[in-house]
Amino acid sequence: MLSDKQKAIGKYWSKQTASKTTDAVKWIRFWQIPRIVADINHRICGEFVDGPSKGLIDRVRRDTGRAVFERAISIGCGGGIKEAQILTEGMAADFDLYELSESRIEIGKARARKLGIENRMHFHCADAFVELQDARECYDMIYWGDSLHHMFDVDDALAFCKRLLKPGGVLMLQEYVGPNHLQFTPRMLEIATGVRNLLPDRYLKHPTEPEKALPRRVIPTNLKGLLKRDPSEAADSENILPALRKHFPNATVVPLGGVIYFVALSDVLGNMDMQEDAALLDTLLSLDEWVTEQGEFLYAAAYAVQE
Repeated sequence: MLSDKQKAIGKYWSKQTASKTTDAVKWIRFWQIPRIVADINHRICGEFVDGPSKGLIDRVRRDTGRAVFERAISIGCGGGIKEAQILTEGMAADFDLYELSESRIEIGKARARKLGIENRMHFHCADAFVELQDARECYDMIYWGDSLHHMFDVDDALAFCKRLLKPGGVLMLQEYVGPNHLQFTPRMLEIATGVRNLLPDRYLKHPTEPEKALPRRVIPTNLKGLLKRDPSEAADSENILPALRKHFPNATVVPLGGVIYFVALSDVLGNMDMQEDAALLDTLLSLDEWVTEQGEFLYAAAYAVQE
């Protein structure tokens, strides 16, 4: 049984899904750009490979020596795009997928049928923490793909994972790990603003109102508006890495940047031609890596083996 808050969150994401399929205006985000996805995968596994989960799949396989995990679970799977890739890559044999949005589940089921893996993708519109509260050591893999940062208590979520994993099982995640509710630090905002100030005017055309320009100065996310739209957005994200180290002290963590490609280039990417502007994008991604090395990053991939 879902709580009223969970039902409201599910309705919000169902509405988001509907708007993406009907809105004529395309708001381009970094995860829709193959060049950026390949760059992120390169940071994880050392190879420029395609697919949002491919870098982590290859890294875990290489480092653990395991090719297939029999039983897997994903919480907050959305339409199951990343989980479907894990299945078609042959990394998991069977997936339980939990999601609050009924429309996203229907999209996921349709995708599974199209790929011929519907018997291996088991969708549940339910609260996994309630349904599996008494479960112990029943999964070989737990995967979080941009969903752990929507949990209101990530320490509790990772403790839950600890209980569910079999010995030798693997926890995998690729997540936003920055400040809660996207309240970026002054330093991050300063870096993002500096990048925008270097861009020619043509890159700052507003996606929906082309007669207007995007602001060069990057300001904090409107907290009140964000909480009204979706209170789960980055609800406890800044505690993901500390909680991971607490419950899985052997975890391998790979910082993935984001100050440039997520903050500075927000709404800018739609004005870029991915062929003509390839050199510019490569330069900006290199800058993002340098910023990451200075300790400023918003995303990370990680995995840990259950002892």
